[in-house]
Formats: sequence, C-alpha cells, structure tokens
Amino acid sequence: MSRPRVRWLSAVALAGCLALAAGCGSGGGKAPAGGDGGDVIKSALARETKPSASPDDLATLVTGNTGFGLALYQAVKTNEANVFFCPYSISLAFSMLYAGARGTTAQQIAEALDFSLDPPRHHAAFDALDLTLTSRSQAGPAPSGTGTKPEGFHLSLANALFGQRGFPFQQPFLDTLAVDYGAGLRVLDFMGQPDDSRLTINAWVAENTNDKIRDILPPGSINAATRFVLANAVYFLAAWEHEFDPDLTATAPFHTATGSTVTVPMMHEATLMGYAESAEYQAVDLAYNGGAMTMLVLLPREGQFATFETSLDASRIAAIASSLTDQEVELSLPKFKVETTLSLREILAGMGLTDAFAPASADFSGIDGARDLFVAVALHKAYVAVDEAGTEAGAATVIGGATAAPGEWQVVTVNRPFLFLIRDRATGTVLFLGRVTNPTA
Repeated sequence: MSRPRVRWLSAVALAGCLALAAGCGSGGGKAPAGGDGGDVIKSALARETKPSASPDDLATLVTGNTGFGLALYQAVKTNEANVFFCPYSISLAFSMLYAGARGTTAQQIAEALDFSLDPPRHHAAFDALDLTLTSRSQAGPAPSGTGTKPEGFHLSLANALFGQRGFPFQQPFLDTLAVDYGAGLRVLDFMGQPDDSRLTINAWVAENTNDKIRDILPPGSINAATRFVLANAVYFLAAWEHEFDPDLTATAPFHTATGSTVTVPMMHEATLMGYAESAEYQAVDLAYNGGAMTMLVLLPREGQFATFETSLDASRIAAIASSLTDQEVELSLPKFKVETTLSLREILAGMGLTDAFAPASADFSGIDGARDLFVAVALHKAYVAVDEAGTEAGAATVIGGATAAPGEWQVVTVNRPFLFLIRDRATGTVLFLGRVTNPTA
C-alpha cells in the first residue's frame, strides 16, 4: 500500500542568546484555524511547575545528555577548526520531537540522543531540569545592546512550536509540549506564505537573541510542504565571579592546531579557583557570578590534544569535575569568540538516527495521527564571546590530579588548543561545549 504524500517537519535547535516568551500549548485534539504571523493558540493546560521527577531520573537524564553531547562533539570535530555548540539545546529540541515519534523512529531518537527513561518520566525530568536551570538566573532582565558588559548572572531557556494554520495536531502531543516544555503553538501559513513564515521565525530568533543568532533558517529551508518548526533557544550572559583585570591583558603567542603561531590578547589573573591535573591535562574551573555555573577549561599537555579529546566521555568529565580542588592559580587565558552552524541531519544520521529523516520510514504519527511527516530541516547555531568581564553565549561529558602544597601557585598558560564546558555545578548539566584551536579564526 502506498503511503500518503509526505509533509515536511522542521526541527530547529536554536542556539542563541535571549529567550523567547514561552506560551502554552493547545489543549484541543486538533489545532483550530487561526491567524498568521505567529499568533499563539492558548490552552487550559498550564506548564507543570512542580514535576514529579525523582533525583535519580534527573541524574539519569543529565548523564545521558552529557554522553550525547560528547558523542556529538566527536562527530563534529572533523578538522582543526574551532567548535562550539549547545548540546542541551539540541537534546531539548529533539526531546520535544520525541514526544510525537513512534515505533522505530522513537527508538532511534532515544538511542542516538541517549534518552533512557520511559517517555512520561523522560519528559517530566526534562521539565524539572529546565525549571531548575532557569531558576539559577538572577532577578531582572539581562542587559542588552552591542558591547554588552556582563553583570550578575542571566540564563534563559525557551521552547516554541510554529505550526501550519489548520493542521491536525494531536492533543497528547500538544499537551506534552505545553505541560513539560511550556511550548505554545504559534500559527503560521507555511503553505501559502512559506518564505514569510521563515522570515517570521528568523525575526523571532533575532529579536530574542540580541541579534546574536540571525538567519538561522536560510532561503529555501521552509517551503509549502513544511507543517511545523520546533524551536529551542538558550541565552547565557554572566560575569566572572573574579573578573580579569583589563590592564593585565597583553598580546602573547598562541600555538594553533595547524602548527602556526598567532598573536592573541591574553588575559591574566591569579586567584583561588578549582584546579586538577594529570599527566594528560590541566583543568581549571572558573566560576561565574553567584557560583552556580562555571566554565571548565581543559588544557591537554603539549602534543596530546587529539588523543585527549578523543578519550572524553561523560564518565571522564564527571571524574575531572569531582577531582577539582580550590587552589591558587596563575591563569593566562586568551579572549575569544566562536560561532558555529551545524546541519544536524547528516551528523545524527551517522549516529544511528536515520528513520526520522527518511520519508518512507519516519513515524511521527503521534503528531498528526498519520505517518506522513519526516524531518526535512534540523539546524543548530551557537555563539560564544569570552572576555575579561565574563561570557555571553547562546545556542546549547580522568582521573584527578594532585593537590598543591600550601602556598604553591599552579601556573596554567592556555597558549595552545583547549576545550571548555559551561556547566551547572549542582546538576552537572553541560549547557555549552566547545574547543578553541585558534582564537583568531
């Protein structure tokens, strides 16, 4: 029997700056006809703000997310280029998609993304983790504008569903997005105005990311066959707990992954911070304002970068983090900016997620009641800027070292390729993950 004409589904992981205002999902069995331009269909179902997720389920979800993030890192580090992405953003966007997947498609999503909990517990755990991370942010809006100086600590996470006007979205799918992700159905006319719909989504992203993430959907990525776009946005703006003194920043050599040497602005500070070392690496943990979030910088020993990064997995990251002790460190760290755009279709297909992208195999019958959807677009874009004041990032895994004797200063000079993770201390969540092979690239 021939299958119905296949429609397109666009799953877009938006790694950007400022968060969107999250609405409620639709509580009806089908999305009623509505307006265009992003009108939100409200629901009687509110987001669950006290999800019944156990600590064990939360830990299982975090471990899986970290494992996926590092597996994805291994898949994208194909050359000597800088890399930066938000594994949390990608996991969350595909978690929303997972709510509508069935059969082998759902199984492949779970295996590729390392989702090991049964669906109800999985979605409740993501709700709990999302709310926990959001609670880290200090009160008040984040500063905005070009050249924003980080002050305090700000973290915003948001989810949204952009759907075709009149498309028969199923009640359980919409309710899951509403209750566990706070994602509302924003109505667009993909069929009649596909490019206007694309521009609406891009404008929504740019407006809510302080223009750090622009044009995530390129021309042609949305067409008349598109039926909806799932989106997640993460914005992070935080001052260091101990800022670098700009007067100490000076040019210094950095030895790139290709063997060349470039001159970079190198920041300097000497203070108490988390430190660990082994024969393979030095690690420093720089706290952001308030201490809830940190940047873990991993500096492989000279000549060991490729071997070290290939060895990273969730258990080794956990071991390094647990081995950190507060020590006096003289740190030299380059200022840097990295922006990465990833097309996730080929990457995730290489990790075993094939059916979702294949019209003849995809099963998203939990979305519209029919097997006529497949993922046509899956994009991720991320940005990070690190300077003396702190970090602005958007999108969004070893054994310990010796303890220094009292009064001894550890010297860490980051003048060669390094890795870094922005993570939540309490839960162990890795929000952002990247490497810098050339700060001037």
